[in-house]
Amino acid sequence: MKKLFIAALVFASSTLFAQSYWEMKKEAYGTYKSGDKRKAFRVIDDFISKHPKEYKAQNLSAVLHYWSGEYQKSKGILEKIVASTDFPEASKLLSRINAKMGKRSKQKRTSYKAIRTANKKSQSTDLEYLVSQVEKNPQDIKNRVLLSKFYFKIQEFQKSYDLAHEVLEINPHNKKMKTITAHLEKQYKLSYSGMIDDESVVDKTKAKAMLAKLYHDKKYNAYFNLYDALKNAHVAFSQSEYIDILHVAIMIGKYQEAQSLIEKGVLPVNKQTLKVQLLLSKKLSHSVASR
Repeated sequence: MKKLFIAALVFASSTLFAQSYWEMKKEAYGTYKSGDKRKAFRVIDDFISKHPKEYKAQNLSAVLHYWSGEYQKSKGILEKIVASTDFPEASKLLSRINAKMGKRSKQKRTSYKAIRTANKKSQSTDLEYLVSQVEKNPQDIKNRVLLSKFYFKIQEFQKSYDLAHEVLEINPHNKKMKTITAHLEKQYKLSYSGMIDDESVVDKTKAKAMLAKLYHDKKYNAYFNLYDALKNAHVAFSQSEYIDILHVAIMIGKYQEAQSLIEKGVLPVNKQTLKVQLLLSKKLSHSVASR
């Protein structure tokens, strides 16, 4: 009799539980379809808090998240169900979500690739335009600033530095270009490259003025780079300029170049030159001996 009573009690409780689940499901569906999603999830969550091992209710929550487009949340719930019990409906929905998310990820990668390609094409067009404007207008500050910033953006730092330097030659008070040159000098130890060749349309007078300014400002590495470029472009120098070049060569350790200047006979022959020549001979012999 007692066993019969217990069995009846278990049956009654399971029936009540089944009824409460279907009632909860009906209420959750109804509120969800009426547009009140928050309430629908709240109804399900309340039920799960009282029945933590009721996987049907957890699966219902996953289904509604799936319908809402919240695939990641739905996936998280389903993975917990599948790890805890054999629930075919959960496994089936999880496979569907994985397939859908994989497809979306591929579409995103394709989209990003298309965007990168478009950006590269746009950059190429912008670069060509700015270069053409700078070439047409040697005194054009605006486009030089834009081009310098553009090169900085695409990490062509030497070109960015050179253009910024040219802007400062025209307008020494340009704050943006001062910032770029200061940053590049400090971060990358850059100096003006002075990329000049025979075929370039070069304002020799302006280049000489730039050389004099670099000497005055004691920017000896930049000075020597510009001198080297001008020399390669077969620009002639006066005797006084050669004296400055000799001084710079010695200051930055370009002893071979300094010796070459003396041997070419482009410097005045006096006591000072002979003294420098003697010092250079000692420097060069010491350098050879230390190798």
